[in-house]
Amino acid sequence: MPRCFKFSECSVTFVSLSRHIDKPMKNAAENTKHFEHKRQNWRAILSFCARYWWMQRKLLALVIALLILMVCAEVCVPIFLGRLIDALTKLAQNPSQIRINAGYWAVGILTVVSALHFLFNNLATRVYQRVVAANMSKVLEDGFARVQLFSADWHANSFAGATVHKLIRGRWSYEIISEILIQQLLPLSLVIFGIAVVMLVRFPIVGLAFALMVMLYVAASLILATKYVRPANVLMTQSDTLIGGAVADAVSNNTAVKAYGAESRETDTIKTATKLWRGRALRAWGRAQNLALVQHVIWLLLQAIMMLLLIRLSQNGQASAGDVAFVITANLQLGGSLRKVGDHIRMLQRGSAELVDLIDFEEAPLGVEDDANAHDLAVGAGEIVFNNVCFSYHRNDDSGAAIYDNIDVSIAPGERVALVGPSGSGKTTFVKLIHRLYDVSGGTIWIDGQDI
Repeated sequence: MPRCFKFSECSVTFVSLSRHIDKPMKNAAENTKHFEHKRQNWRAILSFCARYWWMQRKLLALVIALLILMVCAEVCVPIFLGRLIDALTKLAQNPSQIRINAGYWAVGILTVVSALHFLFNNLATRVYQRVVAANMSKVLEDGFARVQLFSADWHANSFAGATVHKLIRGRWSYEIISEILIQQLLPLSLVIFGIAVVMLVRFPIVGLAFALMVMLYVAASLILATKYVRPANVLMTQSDTLIGGAVADAVSNNTAVKAYGAESRETDTIKTATKLWRGRALRAWGRAQNLALVQHVIWLLLQAIMMLLLIRLSQNGQASAGDVAFVITANLQLGGSLRKVGDHIRMLQRGSAELVDLIDFEEAPLGVEDDANAHDLAVGAGEIVFNNVCFSYHRNDDSGAAIYDNIDVSIAPGERVALVGPSGSGKTTFVKLIHRLYDVSGGTIWIDGQDI
């Protein structure tokens, strides 16, 4: 005959669901506050990315080597273009076979250098794509594995749609951050350094002005992007997450929505979320345009100063037509890239605001964790023993009423047992504790003599 455990006689206190539904929500708010500082912590973000870069270090080293070769070719383009202009100018003044040959050589070298620039860039991109594809897969796999380890309590009180959104978006955020840092900002920094060195060697005054103006440009971009644009981007990202989670959960729980006739309420919720996002998006985009305006003004000032200095050097016979062509070409090369610095910074900020969700997953407590010395459970006959078990769903103020208070239960292998009691008295909790979806507050649960 199956035994019957009547939970109303086991000193089990009935606890309404509403009493402990607030606790996880408050915990979520506390966790959000606790991890909010990481949205400003670039060290944590770079450490996260670097860990995956290291996994592909050999291919990434090849990418960097190819990018350095590409940069060398790019810096040579304005140099040999300037020499071509000088050769053509001298040829027009005094034609000779030597000067004709010099012009041919300049054209040939310029063509080869341009071809090498394209080749190295193309090869670097192909290798980088292999790196980022492998790492994006690994980022998603690791994030999903971590979420799987969170307690049942965490999953019950987290929006599934928002969690999925964070995992997928976090993977792409890693790609954005890596692509901008490795494929965009690294080559740009090397090109700026190379051109600045060439200018300092050939025209010290022009080179110094160039270096100072570029530093002013980058500093202004960084300060405005981090202190002025980024806060608006973070708020926009939060609103985007809210919309994604709300839509996903409303659609996935459509049966429940229909059962309660809550379609209008869900639609109103989405409208409220989209209205909030629209306002924050316009604010973020407006600030981005303001940053672009400041960058354009600084770049125009840089070009004007460079041209005025070159005119002065030309008047003194210290700069040729080729030198002017070199500086103009270098400015044109850097102009488009530098104007994108603000865009890169904004994308980095948005990517960091999204990637930090994966970092939060890594550092958030699991809720139910194994002991460091725990071994795998070996289930044999299947004996279950509750020895002085205490358990309660704790609230933030630790005032959660006890579900179990020093109960003792022994179920022999193969024995059939019925759990009887009113709703909320702890029947389902009993099974969840056997599955270790929660840890007991006191006492021990044994399965085949093993403390779980």
